[in-house]
Amino acid sequence: MDFFQRQEQSRRMGRWLVVLFILAVLGTVLAVDAVAYIAGMLFRKQTPPWFWAAWATPAVLLVIGVAMAWRMGSLSAGGAVVASDLGGVPVDPATADPALRRLRNVVEETAIAAGVPVPRLFVMEGEASINAFAAGYGPDDAAICVTRGCLDQLNRDELQGVIGHEFSHILNGDMRLNIRLMGLLFGILVLSVIGREVMSFTGRGRDNSVRMVALLGLGLWLIGSIGLFFARLIQAGVSRSRESLADASAVQFTRQTQGLVGALKKIAGLPGGSTLTSPKRAEVAHMLFGDASTVTSWFATHPPIIERIKALDPAFREADLADVVAAAARTDADAPDDDAQSATRGFAGAGGVAYATAVASRVGTAEPRDLEHAGQVRAALPPALVEAAHDPARARALVLAMLLAPASQAEVRGQQVNALRVVLGEADVARLIELQPLTAVLAPAVRLPLVDIAAPALRTLATNDREALLTLVREFVMADRQVDLFEYALSRLLRARLVGMGDPRAAARPGERKLRDARDAYSRLCAVVATFGNADPVAAQRAWQLAQREAFGEPGAAIPAVADWRMAFDGAVIELSRCNPASKELVVRGLWLAIAADGVVTVAEAECLRAICASLGCPLPPEFVDEARGA
Repeated sequence: MDFFQRQEQSRRMGRWLVVLFILAVLGTVLAVDAVAYIAGMLFRKQTPPWFWAAWATPAVLLVIGVAMAWRMGSLSAGGAVVASDLGGVPVDPATADPALRRLRNVVEETAIAAGVPVPRLFVMEGEASINAFAAGYGPDDAAICVTRGCLDQLNRDELQGVIGHEFSHILNGDMRLNIRLMGLLFGILVLSVIGREVMSFTGRGRDNSVRMVALLGLGLWLIGSIGLFFARLIQAGVSRSRESLADASAVQFTRQTQGLVGALKKIAGLPGGSTLTSPKRAEVAHMLFGDASTVTSWFATHPPIIERIKALDPAFREADLADVVAAAARTDADAPDDDAQSATRGFAGAGGVAYATAVASRVGTAEPRDLEHAGQVRAALPPALVEAAHDPARARALVLAMLLAPASQAEVRGQQVNALRVVLGEADVARLIELQPLTAVLAPAVRLPLVDIAAPALRTLATNDREALLTLVREFVMADRQVDLFEYALSRLLRARLVGMGDPRAAARPGERKLRDARDAYSRLCAVVATFGNADPVAAQRAWQLAQREAFGEPGAAIPAVADWRMAFDGAVIELSRCNPASKELVVRGLWLAIAADGVVTVAEAECLRAICASLGCPLPPEFVDEARGA
């Protein structure tokens, strides 16, 4: 199952979740109506029983709706809110703590390999068990939270297995589904809470009115408890299937099973396992790495831990857990990084449909060579730049330094520096001048991964500061009145990472449109790509027609003229981002055909495709750049 199929499956599951919730609400309303009718018969004989039942229906719907809307609203800021609610403490990107640095390095390498921004990191310091979760509406607002037990009891390979598992949730579209499930569960749970409070408040009253209210409270509590029972079943059913897929994806990603299996064995064999002490653990049980508590099999949000281990290691025996406990004390938390060289498949010169399909298959599907390549990319970055990427103020200057004109273009450079001085001040100018010599010698293929490393620090900036940065990026790019593909790719990627921060819920909303409804946008986008890659108009026309045939089964008439290619790009990307997963797959395949039609794929072309894909919510790993060029 590829990225687009997983996204479509998640979208369908989201619809079924809504249907099941509606059925649960209807059943709850009917049950409350029945209690209200009985209460009316017993205590309000002068009023028709149906009167109370008629009032109960809108009241219950209002309570559930308001509760659900309130909970979803409280989660609208994205994954960081969920992590904080569960007691997660933010990890400083510039931390000096060895355990936290190891966590940060593993997450950064995994994010680079997957072609997504580095998530914000949190640690549940009070939790000694082994557990973790990823939360958010999409990759751009994702947060990964781990327990202190993960840091203290897992070695690097095991931690990497857990993080790979969580990244699969990010790539598979599970996070949005998980947050929606939190809101729906809260809407049903609130009835039980209200019923319990009503009973407590009216427990000592004796007249009929008070008794009727007390009976209604008892009924609400019972019905809410029953509704919650079925809600928990829905929660468990949705979660178990996604967890099995995440385990398999993590193994595919990290190139070996031992890391993930080792983490699961420690959960099975060590005291505490994956149990959490937080009172909110049930609300997030469906998004955790391991079961948060000991529950009956009906309510278990994960397959049994032994089954998960045997699915990855068929030779495993439960008796082996004793060895796990004995070896846990010897865990090497500082295992060296893997310096293995990355393998490549080579898409160079591949303009055919089969290769377009192969490129699309790389979307959202990280593989061992991606992780190896990510480690090499990170190791190749000067330490001073990595350090700057972890500091919000210097990360801002770092991004601008990659766009600063060389000293030979004194007039353009002066205009850029003056714009920075006016907007941010002399301190940022000094940081820019300090970092520019290092960014000037960076290989083009490592610049966009560096932007992703800087993403967590940039997200901590105030809204006004983020907007100021994006404004400065536009001014830096346009200072020489020319925009090359790399400049566009960097600015496009940065906008994709930061613009959705104001409303992550809306930014990550899955699209529903079909590609035929955005045909003009697709045509314009392919026209720009084909024109950039082919100076010969005839070759550009051929490249554009290949892309049209891939998407619509016909070559189209004539390539459209595009006066302002940047506006055409931006408008087309916005339209195409509203398409469904199957349509986005066609977009990726068509764009690849337009790029590779001449048999030459430049770094700028490949990185531009990565930036477009990031804006569409279809992450391509950076190793794709080397593959595309046959490195």
